Amino acid sequence: RCYQGDCLTDVPNRCQAIYGKNYIGLLNPSNPCVYYCLNLYTPCILYEENVPNGARCYTYSNYAGKCLNGRCAAEKALLYGAGVWDGSLNNENIRRLTTIQRVFLLKFLKVYRTTSTQVLGVLAEILPLYLSAKAEFQKFQVWVCRSSELGRVLDVGELDHFVKLSSVPIEFRIIDIKPQIENSQFEAYTDGSRIGDDCGFSVCILKNKHPFKIFKFKLSKNNTVFQAELAAINFAVRWAQANGFKINIYTDSQSSSEALYSTRPRSAFVIEAKKNFYLAGSSVGLTWVKAHVGDAGNELADHHAKLATTDGENMNVQTPLSCVKFKITNNLMKDWQYKWENYDTYSGKRARSFVPCVNKKLLVHNKCIIYFLTGYGPLPCYLHRFKKLNSPLCPCGRPGDADHYVFHCPLTKEHHLKEPALNNRVEWFKNLLKNRECILRLEKIFRFCGDMCNRLNQY
Repeated sequence: RCYQGDCLTDVPNRCQAIYGKNYIGLLNPSNPCVYYCLNLYTPCILYEENVPNGARCYTYSNYAGKCLNGRCAAEKALLYGAGVWDGSLNNENIRRLTTIQRVFLLKFLKVYRTTSTQVLGVLAEILPLYLSAKAEFQKFQVWVCRSSELGRVLDVGELDHFVKLSSVPIEFRIIDIKPQIENSQFEAYTDGSRIGDDCGFSVCILKNKHPFKIFKFKLSKNNTVFQAELAAINFAVRWAQANGFKINIYTDSQSSSEALYSTRPRSAFVIEAKKNFYLAGSSVGLTWVKAHVGDAGNELADHHAKLATTDGENMNVQTPLSCVKFKITNNLMKDWQYKWENYDTYSGKRARSFVPCVNKKLLVHNKCIIYFLTGYGPLPCYLHRFKKLNSPLCPCGRPGDADHYVFHCPLTKEHHLKEPALNNRVEWFKNLLKNRECILRLEKIFRFCGDMCNRLNQY
């Protein structure tokens, strides 16, 4: 197998190594490796015998490389164009996507192949492929096609939009913003804030270090703190333009400053702010200041920004793409949770008693923990179901299930864990994941169980 950084010799000129944030792998039009990148029925992406000499591989082979940002290259390849074709996704296609995903889940987690796909997906924090496809479809319909019906369902309101870089005048893309201008008449401190669903910003105009005017505006629940910070800067620039003043603007938002200095803006909202800076010319300066270090002007702006979230004057700012993604993801997590709560197999019920809620931050990659959670492992009760053992009983005479060996069996007494009450299983499991000593005990228990089952199988 080819691992990250591995390199063979004599790479063909036509072979192109790909390494990016979302897509990783190897492309070569004349080599079978492309088949392994795109045909996802195969258990692994790259093998040495299928990779041209000299090709440098940028991913692990297991589960198509459970890779960058928690998403795999296999998922990206499978969901290519999902914004278009997911609208016609039927039950047959859903089953096929689930079957393909199952192959990689089993390879990644290295568990028994009878383990449920639903359970593995929850434990590995991997969203079902058909739900990921649904997310891509909804994002495409709302953001690109501007579907009013789906927009109302998501309650996103008026949307921001991306502008082609070629249509943005070069003078708006590359602007010279001076940190300070001389002979300024005012200083403007800006800040944005979000408290719960309430978002707002303030602009505090100071003259000779004394408050001259204070503006407070409230944005909608769909707007972000970044938008509030940038809207505050933009308002200060327009106020100076409208009144013919020279001002120095101070902000503690580094992301807003970077957006204004960026030469490749996409958001129409950001481009509008850059345009106003360009039109203001040398009458406006912009300086970043560190927050919460005792700067009186910045602390004043911060105080009024918090007040603006509730009693500020309403201002309309278009909804960003991040809000659309957030709402779609929330809805899909609810769908995933509903399916998890209604999954009534033995392994599903048992795993749900420890992991009642789906969570994209949960990652259980230790196969012994999965053996325990599902009851599918080197255990007499499990192996007897498939006629691998003649009896489901432990040599001590009791049913040989996971709880028996982890909590009760005299044969594993030195490695026992303390059995939790039924209503404390969730917290107990959270502590287990953080306790390396308990995980080692669990591994020793299942290693013993595996050896014992091998001996029993010989009789």
